[in-house]
This record gives sequence, C-alpha cells and structure tokens, in this order.
Amino acid sequence: MPDHLQLNMKSNAKISQIYRRLNPDKPSYTVTGSGGGGTHIYHWKEPRALTNRERARLQSFPDSFEFLGGKESVRRQISMAVPPEGARVIFQSVLQMLVNHGIKSQC
Repeated sequence: MPDHLQLNMKSNAKISQIYRRLNPDKPSYTVTGSGGGGTHIYHWKEPRALTNRERARLQSFPDSFEFLGGKESVRRQISMAVPPEGARVIFQSVLQMLVNHGIKSQC
C-alpha cells in the first residue's frame, strides 16, 4: 500500500482495534474518541460509522441530553464521559453502604 494511504498510527493499535462493527448480540465496544479519523464504531448492519447521538446512547445518555460544541468536541465529550447509568449504579451502591453502616443520607 502506498505510504500516503496508510494509517498514521501513534500506538501499537491494529486496524481491528480502531475500526469495529457492532455485533447486535454482544455488548458494545468501548466508546473512544481519540485520534483523527480512527477509533470508529461501525453500525451493526449499515455501512457507516455511528453518529454522535448513537454513540451517546451506547454511553446511556438520554436523547434529551444536549452536548455543546462542534462534531469532534461532542465526540470527545461522549467518549470521555462516565456513562450516566453506570454512575447511578455506583452512587446507589455507595449510598446503600453508608445507610447500612448507620450514616444518614441527606438526600
């Protein structure tokens, strides 16, 4: 392959680690946003990368959540975020542990 067509990879990533098609019967890959043009997750059926809204859904953001900024900024925000549902489960577990140990919640 000519040099100008090869991917400029800054790590030891292999092509299969940055361009992946979702499998509808398995959990999603990690949503990443680093790299210019790489690290795409592709739709399980259609021949395209996921939209930022689809990526946000994988991270458990509700469709009503508004991201601010340009396309690449939003992509980074989504990929660097703690998934809201994951944070909720962790917070509830910590709160329950505090309640079980006699610490009253102010919530």
